[in-house]
Amino acid sequence: MPRPKTKEELVLASKENYEKLNLLISQLSEEELQTPFDFSKDQKKKKLTGKEIKIYGMF
Repeated sequence: MPRPKTKEELVLASKENYEKLNLLISQLSEEELQTPFDFSKDQKKKKLTGKEIKIYGMF
């Protein structure tokens, strides 16, 4: 799907993607839903500051 060029296209695309996300979430098992996020292996989420590593996530 090409990038939206108008506000209407953007709103439509966001609604469609939100529905896809909700469908994906509804198909997850209870165990998968309760699993915590682990960003420790994602190099883009890490910042080395001296001897400590700070992990940046969605929080």
